[in-house]
Amino acid sequence: MNDQRDFDHARFQAQLDELNRRHIKFVVASGNQMAHCQEVFADVKGDMTFVAEDGALTMEQGKIWMIIR
Repeated sequence: MNDQRDFDHARFQAQLDELNRRHIKFVVASGNQMAHCQEVFADVKGDMTFVAEDGALTMEQGKIWMIIR
């Protein structure tokens, strides 16, 4: 991310496409809320796993895998 809290979306998409092609998982890990993480990557297409809320919530392919309360 840059100082404006953004990133080069086209470059990231190309990198994610290559990871997906090689069957390598990309995991977004953040202490932020799941909704914020999904918003940041909203325009990115591909297979990503999200671990959010300080590890309390894990989501892959749109399905929640684990919630820790």
